[in-house]
Amino acid sequence: MTSPSPLAGTVSGHTVQWLSSPPTDDESSEVALSWRYVSQDASSEDHPVKLPREDGSLHTSEIICVYPRRREGDAVVEETKTNNYEVLLYNDSPPPQAESASSPSPPHLQTLLLTSPPPSFLSAYLLSHPPSHLSDSASSSPSQPTNLHVVLSTHSGSRRARSVYDGVVRPLLERLGFFEGEEGDESVKEEGEESQRTWTWTLHITQNESSVQELSQNIFGPRARRGIRQTILILSGDGGIHDLVEGLSRPPSSLSTPEETNDSKTPYIPPTLCILPLGTANALAHSLRLTSRSHPHSLTPPLRTILTGIPEPLPTFTARFSPGARILSSPWTHTPSIPLPRRNNEGEGSMTGVVVMSYGLHATLVAESDSPAWRERGSERFGLVAKRLMFPPNNEEGGKGGEMHRWRATVSLLSSSSSSTTTSRNPSPLPEKGQSYILTPLVSHLESTFPISPASDPSNPSLRLLQIPSIPAAELAEILGKVYEGKGRHVDDRRVRYVEVEGVRVDVDEEKEGDGGGGGGGEDMGDDKEEGKEEDGDDGEWRWRRVCVDGVIVLLEQGGWVEVRRDWKDSLSTGQEGEKGVRVVMSSSSSSSSLKVSD
Repeated sequence: MTSPSPLAGTVSGHTVQWLSSPPTDDESSEVALSWRYVSQDASSEDHPVKLPREDGSLHTSEIICVYPRRREGDAVVEETKTNNYEVLLYNDSPPPQAESASSPSPPHLQTLLLTSPPPSFLSAYLLSHPPSHLSDSASSSPSQPTNLHVVLSTHSGSRRARSVYDGVVRPLLERLGFFEGEEGDESVKEEGEESQRTWTWTLHITQNESSVQELSQNIFGPRARRGIRQTILILSGDGGIHDLVEGLSRPPSSLSTPEETNDSKTPYIPPTLCILPLGTANALAHSLRLTSRSHPHSLTPPLRTILTGIPEPLPTFTARFSPGARILSSPWTHTPSIPLPRRNNEGEGSMTGVVVMSYGLHATLVAESDSPAWRERGSERFGLVAKRLMFPPNNEEGGKGGEMHRWRATVSLLSSSSSSTTTSRNPSPLPEKGQSYILTPLVSHLESTFPISPASDPSNPSLRLLQIPSIPAAELAEILGKVYEGKGRHVDDRRVRYVEVEGVRVDVDEEKEGDGGGGGGGEDMGDDKEEGKEEDGDDGEWRWRRVCVDGVIVLLEQGGWVEVRRDWKDSLSTGQEGEKGVRVVMSSSSSSSSLKVSD
C-alpha cells in the first residue's frame, strides 16, 4: 500500500505529492511511480481541468526511459542542475487526438514532463546520455564517426515497420539528440557559448525481399572490412536478421563508391545490431530475452535494451549444402528457385544462420504456411498447418484422412577439427532411417510460447540436435504439446534425442513425390480460402526434400544433403570466420531494472 511522501513535484505542470511506490522491473506491469494531485488547480463543471494520467501512476511495462530536460526556454541547462525530466513511454493505444477510442492508431511515443521526481525513480530509469553504440561520444573519433543506420523491413510480420518508425523510433532518436540525415553525416551545432555535437542516422526502407541482404552485402559488409564502426537498428523479424548476417559474408554485388574497393589490412569491425522485433515468430528476440514473457508483443523491453544494453557477439552457424541445392524464392508468385552461392570448387553452397536449421515436419510447415492467406493468421498459422501435415485430410468423399509422411533421411553427428573451420569427413550416423522432426537450434524459443530448446542460453550458446524419429502422428502431437507447457518435459521423453553437438549432417533419401515411400503426405493443402488454406505452391518433386534455415527454404536434389556446424565465438567477435561477424545489443542484466548509463 502506498503512503504519502514529503517529496512534492509536478507532472506536466500539475502539482503532485509523490507516493512511496518503489520502482520495479517486474513483468506484471506493476506501478513504478505513483502520485496524488494537490487540489490547488481550480476546476469546475464549466472549466474542468484535464489531468494527465488521471489514475496517478506509471507502470513498468510502458516506461522506456527517463531523460533529463536540458532546455529551459532558450537556455541549455547542465544535467546536474536540472530537476526537470521527460519520461518516454511506449503507447500502442489510440492517442488523445484520435477521433474516437476505437479509431485505429499506430504505436506512438508519449512524453510526460516531471519536476523533482523521487530519487529512487531516477536511479532506476534515468538515461543520462545516449549509449556509445548509438553515438560516437564514447569511443569513435572525428576521422572515424559512427555510422548509424535504421533499416525498415516493410514486409515483416504484419507490416508495421513504417508506422512503428514514424510513431516511436524517429521521435525517440530525436529526443536523444539525433537527426535523420545523409549517410555518414555528422555535424557540430552551436548552442550559445557551447558546442554540442549532434548525430545523424540514415534510413533504409526495403523495396523487396532481397533489400536487406543487398544493403548488408554492398554497404555494411564493405565498411566493416574497412574498419568502420557501424550500428544497425533493424525493424524486422527473424528473416531480416538472417539476411543481414548472410549478406555480411558475401562479396559486394555492386560498388556504390570507389572507397568500397579499399583493400587495406584494417581489422574487420563487426557491426552492432539493435533489434526491434516486428516479425511473426521473433524467435531470436524471444531467445535473447529482448521481449517480455508476460507481454511478448510489447516493444517497451526491446526499446529499453537498445538504449541500455551491451553489444555481444551473435552466435551463428554455417549450413553447407550438396551441389544441386536451390533456394525456394517465392512459390506463391511462381518465382523460380535460384541456386545457392557456391563457396568451393566442388560446387557446394552454404548459408549462415542465426536461429535454426530444420528438416522434416518443421521445415515443411514453414514452407507451406508462407502463403499470403496463411500469413494473415499470424503465428497461429504454424499450428494449423502442422495439424494438416500430421493429420492430412483425405480428398476422397467419405475418406478417413491420410497418414503423416515419413521423411526418409540419415542423421549423422559430426566432430570438428582442431582448426574449427573444417567439418570432419567421418560422420557418425544415427540408427534411425525414418524421421519426423529434426532441428539444430541455436535459440531456445521458436515462438514466445514454444521453448523447443530449453538448454539453449544466449550467455552460453551452443548448437544442439533435437531429433524425433518417425513415430505416429498422435505421439508426435503429444510431444509437441509438451513444448507449449514451457517446462522442458519434451526433451526428457524417451522418443526424443536432445544433445549438444559440434555439427550435424542430414542425408536425404526421398524420391520424387509419388515414386514411393511415405504414406499420406502427397495430398495438397486444399483450396478453401475462407479457412486460409492454399495449395502447395512448389513442384511436388521437392516437397519432402525441403530444408529450412531461419525461414529460408532450400530445396535439395535427390540424394542431397546438408551439414550444419556452429561458428566459433572468438571468430565472431573478430570477424575472422569469413568476416561475417556481428554483435547484437542484449540486456546488460536479466535481473536488473537499472537504466542508468555510466559516463
